[in-house]
Amino acid sequence: MDTKRWKSYVRVELGGRDKRINIPSTRAAAECLLRSWPTEWGPRHKQAREACIADLKGEQPPEFARQAFVEAAREAGILVVGVFPG
Repeated sequence: MDTKRWKSYVRVELGGRDKRINIPSTRAAAECLLRSWPTEWGPRHKQAREACIADLKGEQPPEFARQAFVEAAREAGILVVGVFPG
């Protein structure tokens, strides 16, 4: 399965400023959503999981999953705002 690399990565905080990580692809986003998510799963989290699955199955483009992941991170309060090259 392709990792579905994004044009620019998404930076999130998982446990404070010392635990910032860069999410560069749909595969990494899916793993973060399922294994490392630091808050309860809200509606945007579910949408992001579904978007990642759709991308990994080839039904949607990688940027679709990226945008859904950004919205989930924003909902959870873990999004580090900025534009980061891929």
